[in-house]
Amino acid sequence: MKQIEDNFYISGHLDVNGLEKARCMGVDMVINNRPDHEDENQITSEELRQHALRLGMKYHWVPVHPGVVGFDDLMAFRDAVKKSEGAVVAFCRSGGRSAFMWTLLAACEQKLMAEDVVNSASKAGFDYSSLHGVLEMARMVGCKETASLI
Repeated sequence: MKQIEDNFYISGHLDVNGLEKARCMGVDMVINNRPDHEDENQITSEELRQHALRLGMKYHWVPVHPGVVGFDDLMAFRDAVKKSEGAVVAFCRSGGRSAFMWTLLAACEQKLMAEDVVNSASKAGFDYSSLHGVLEMARMVGCKETASLI
């Protein structure tokens, strides 16, 4: 798990052991951005949800296919984040989709400067420097208009 901002982590695929580790780190909400059956031996979202609930964690499934982040996906991600009361981990296969959605949301919802968003993502191991212009536009126009940019 890589910290991208206070109380927000990004991770590649989490299994049952990963959920337990996240819980030990103080995470109380999980956002799963992986569609079921993305990989052959992948545990299903429902199985992960049940385990997260047993650990006392909130769980949201916002499946996003690689390269296809739409407005509805971004809003579902935003709504899940808004329900958090503590630390959150969002994950997908590599962490890239989850980090990308955090990046867009930070720009269009939190109104963070593109430079700050790119730097936060970079510290977590994600290079979105090529999106500087898109992120600055997202900050200025908001989330709904941002969907047409991606």
